[in-house]
Amino acid sequence: PIRVEDSQQYVWRASALKIDDDFAKDLDQWIPTFHPCTIEVCYDDPRYVLIKPPTRVIVTEPDGKPVTCFFKSFRASSRKAHTNIELSTHKKIAKTQLAPPHARICRIYGVVRDESGLLGMLFPWIDKTDVLSRWLAKGSPDLRRRWTSQIEGSVKALHQEGIIWGDVKADNVLIDKNNDAWVIDFGGSYTPGWVDPDKAGTLEGDKQGLGKIMDMLL
Repeated sequence: PIRVEDSQQYVWRASALKIDDDFAKDLDQWIPTFHPCTIEVCYDDPRYVLIKPPTRVIVTEPDGKPVTCFFKSFRASSRKAHTNIELSTHKKIAKTQLAPPHARICRIYGVVRDESGLLGMLFPWIDKTDVLSRWLAKGSPDLRRRWTSQIEGSVKALHQEGIIWGDVKADNVLIDKNNDAWVIDFGGSYTPGWVDPDKAGTLEGDKQGLGKIMDMLL
């Protein structure tokens, strides 16, 4: 791991999303904020340190406890409206009691922010094998039934809380080392072929995309 002593030197920092004071104050009310200097980034190849955003990072809690997280960086093309939707959805999730085994949802852990704005979001690290779309062929009938039940249960739990998944597709389901299925990505977008444009961001759209995942599994 490499400590981010000065985030100014990182090319990927240029994608920071500028936010106003009101937006920042609202974030502080419900989600922990971490400065880049409190984060260690992990790279398999050190050649990418300055130019490629990390995905696995280690954050240091105020009590000194290290926590491994997935870092989802904001891209240069990130739109504030898109980010607002994603953070708003995670804010709703944070107010619920949704947790395994009833719902396997990747909840936000914190945000990374410095004087330039928001650099990205932090999520608890999931030791995954792969996304469902690539791991499906390796799943036995029993595993497929297990994933079907878990995904349906997670989406049902979200809907009971009035929360829309949005970008429903097999690429947004992680299969972890224990062969459990996790629902990820609440950015509010949609993928053609999975959800119709006129149903994007709706309960009907979630059901449409979920039905296609179920068709793959069964």
